[in-house]
Amino acid sequence: MPMTVNVGLSRKRSANYNSDGVTISLSAELDQALLTQPSRLQGEVAKLYTQAREAIERESCGEDPAPIAGRVGQHSNGHTRSGSGGVRPITPSQTRALHAIASKHHLELDSLCEERFGKRHQEVSIREASELIDHIKKEVA
Repeated sequence: MPMTVNVGLSRKRSANYNSDGVTISLSAELDQALLTQPSRLQGEVAKLYTQAREAIERESCGEDPAPIAGRVGQHSNGHTRSGSGGVRPITPSQTRALHAIASKHHLELDSLCEERFGKRHQEVSIREASELIDHIKKEVA
């Protein structure tokens, strides 16, 4: 009778008012006889963790060796992205940061976004919001 082994890893990184997370959970059925052979069992579990680490590394580096059409992932910040590198919308924390920075420097946020990106602040991507935050801090401060 097989036994089920579950391993899970997650990685979160933050930069420029942007956080991103990757989580993976793997399950494998192993021969229950491995319970009497602890070193072999540990070896099999170590292989699962290695596969999980490699998968997380590929995801967090943006590699997608075998894209699945229409795949959608959920990030820790609640935003959805497509498996093919879709554009993620501005996060609530970026929105708050932009409002605070614009207000502090007496700037009109939507005008800045229109001028720089051709869209309102609610329509900018995470990357564009980070770029705008950096721009305001460097140019206006």
